[in-house]
Amino acid sequence: MILIGRLNKFPMSPSVNACYINARRGRVSSPQLNAFKVNAMVWAVQNKPHLADLRQEIEPYLATHKICLDFKFKFQKKKLWAKKDQKPKKLDASNRIKAAEDKVCDLLDFDDRYVYRVIAEKIEGAVEEFDVFVYAY
Repeated sequence: MILIGRLNKFPMSPSVNACYINARRGRVSSPQLNAFKVNAMVWAVQNKPHLADLRQEIEPYLATHKICLDFKFKFQKKKLWAKKDQKPKKLDASNRIKAAEDKVCDLLDFDDRYVYRVIAEKIEGAVEEFDVFVYAY
């Protein structure tokens, strides 16, 4: 695999269960999903030069390679580990992929149909955020 680039300290995406709510007109984006989209755009503005460089780096690979997104979801230690005699909290990394993948692809200006592999890992962090590594293979 060829590392194309990395996005650091991206705001945490909501779980897929919290992305949509039922309304009279059908399913609509939830407040959590809307807040994530706003936070992601703020992050994008703060990282505009890096995003522009990464867009240029990824472009040549789209026609000849498959793309892999490797997500490192950071959760606070107290949420990752349960105390004695307590059930661990349900922090599914896989539950957060779709919203994160959609936003990363949107910011990097390529269709997620090019993504053939997704890797997700939960790790300990000071704040809830994620890093994503973009590979071509």
